[in-house]
Amino acid sequence: ACLSKTLLRDDSSELLEIPIKPDAKYVTMALLNGDESTYFDDLVFADPILTEVDGKLPELPVREEEVELESQDANETLAANLPRCISLPYPLADRGLLNGQYGGFLGLEYDPVFVHPGRGTAFKGRSPVAGTVDLAPQGVSRRRLATRSLLLENLNQHLNWEGTDSGPALIEASQELAFNMMLSPEVQGAFELRREPKSVRDLYGDHVAGQSAMLARRLTDAGVPLVFVNAGVGDLNSGSGDHWDTHSQNFVRLENDLLPPWDHAAHALLTDLIQSGRIEDTLVVFLTEFGRTPRVNAAAGRDHFPSCYTVAFAGAGVQRGRAYGKSDSTASEPAELACTPADLHATIFHALGIPATYMLHDQDNRPLIMCEGTPLDLFA
Repeated sequence: ACLSKTLLRDDSSELLEIPIKPDAKYVTMALLNGDESTYFDDLVFADPILTEVDGKLPELPVREEEVELESQDANETLAANLPRCISLPYPLADRGLLNGQYGGFLGLEYDPVFVHPGRGTAFKGRSPVAGTVDLAPQGVSRRRLATRSLLLENLNQHLNWEGTDSGPALIEASQELAFNMMLSPEVQGAFELRREPKSVRDLYGDHVAGQSAMLARRLTDAGVPLVFVNAGVGDLNSGSGDHWDTHSQNFVRLENDLLPPWDHAAHALLTDLIQSGRIEDTLVVFLTEFGRTPRVNAAAGRDHFPSCYTVAFAGAGVQRGRAYGKSDSTASEPAELACTPADLHATIFHALGIPATYMLHDQDNRPLIMCEGTPLDLFA
């Protein structure tokens, strides 16, 4: 099974992206114009384009065969030359390291590779640095790359790594992966979006959000087990830019800048996966760090609000059209079937056939339980 995750960073509202309160329509009129045709149980989509896939996900069996993250039908050689985790199109923040997007206690070898698809209309604002993949630099032949790889290998053997721990092995492993990617025509092909049929390219559109979603699908096809798409720019040093930290001008920014590319990309990804049959082997999760305040502040914005927010799951056996849980009349607190982030983690692991009680070992070989949560009852 493969996993594709989309993060709405920073902190999307539980009120205006996915869930809504039909009995409290005053919170939505400014954005949705009171259009009730998009209501589905407890869900509403700000752009009607997503209603085309709403409630139409196929009923699929839960995968629980073994603890296995690799795509079962991916070419083994291709998968071996690709990172195990890729993050698109930017890191989460532009102010140094941010917890939660790296390998954590598992170590640097589990960090994602940050990649930009190299095309598409950019999010507005200052974008964090993420390299556009150029696996075939002009004027550098594969033979020359292979020679450079051998030269670097010889150099590493003569370097003095005294006083270092696992650093040398990690550096050399990263170098080897980089050269393997550049020397593999199959890997290069996985990153070439132009190989998609025109109808598929048109489906995803020309925004970097859609381009990232399309590349995420291609990478999971190639055997990358985890692909993360950051649906916004981490420019949190000011109120400008296309990020979800909408302390001011919440409604205008959502309607004009944030929701259209996200809705388009989400619709395209789910439509593509359903039409191609890939949805059976792919778990798609739309999530955010936390919600926004139900009450609008003086700057027409919403502030941080961890008490209540919503995520969405699709594929990998998730029941189609299922609305799990319910918030109170103002979306301030969970009213039914409240869950925790650990429960969401356990649900993801369950879809991948990994028990939440699976034992991991950190860099110091300490045993740690994978997750302390309980899988949610979402599966057919």
